[in-house]
Amino acid sequence: MSFESVLETINALTGESVVGICAHTRPDGDAVGSVLALAHALDSSGIKAVPLLADETSAPATYAWLHGFPLYEMPSQTVATHFNLLIVVDTPNVARLSGGSAYLHRSDASLLIDHHPPLDRYTDTAWIDVEYAASAQLVWALLKASRYECAPAVATACYAGLISDTGRFQHVNTTSRVLRDAADMVDGGADPSSISTRLFNSKSLAVLELESLILAKLAVTNGGYVAYSVVSDEDYSVTGASKAEGENLIELIRALDGIRVAILFSKTAQGVRVSLRSKSDFDVSSVAHTFGGGGHKAAAGITWPDSKASVETVLSSILPLLPRP
Repeated sequence: MSFESVLETINALTGESVVGICAHTRPDGDAVGSVLALAHALDSSGIKAVPLLADETSAPATYAWLHGFPLYEMPSQTVATHFNLLIVVDTPNVARLSGGSAYLHRSDASLLIDHHPPLDRYTDTAWIDVEYAASAQLVWALLKASRYECAPAVATACYAGLISDTGRFQHVNTTSRVLRDAADMVDGGADPSSISTRLFNSKSLAVLELESLILAKLAVTNGGYVAYSVVSDEDYSVTGASKAEGENLIELIRALDGIRVAILFSKTAQGVRVSLRSKSDFDVSSVAHTFGGGGHKAAAGITWPDSKASVETVLSSILPLLPRP
């Protein structure tokens, strides 16, 4: 699993190559930015590169302004497409590929680029480095070392992924390397002010109303070390907010002074989804892995295995594993 082997593989692509690029189901900013940066770099060199979704759900509209976003294809749209290479990003195990795992069976070769600890070995080649804060940061390093041009659209997509996974450079995974790479992306054409405004300061009235509902349900437990709230399908329906606009809702909870961990429970018809964020050196991914979820030290998530479990049941299972005084 090395940088050199992945670099050699992408540098060997030709104009005859057809490349699929996919990330995990329910892609976040890092996943979207990584996919679109790679797709643009390859496409600009005359290589057919297809940004792929892992299931039949559209990518979050929060990132619709990124170059290449309208080119995303769902599994059902590519059933007849054969790929010479499948590039998977930000996906530590094949289960997170969901329906996108079908792409593996229609590809001559596959490689993985990721910053999460590997849970499966499901691609032919991989470059995994957990010292990086975001997969978009690895993509940037790879493309900078490659024969491909890092155009402003590439720098913008990578920067969007990097600020997403570092919480606007506020999470504990913000290192000097992160800031140096961010500066390099800015030098490459990324506009920090514009990107931050689009991602964090352009909320609809519906989202502000949704945030109000979440704050009204905010609770603190574990001796003041853990704060949590709940968002439901009904909340989205009542406010008119779309789920694509809800990616950063947990940051409302994380902002509370004095806590070590923030939790947002998403209650849907399919069950409970748990988002975890750390404000300390506590590793929330260790909790997520206990229940079949994933992520990294500062941010992790769980799709609760029992789809009929209540939020109260899920909370009682998680709290004993979280910090307390």
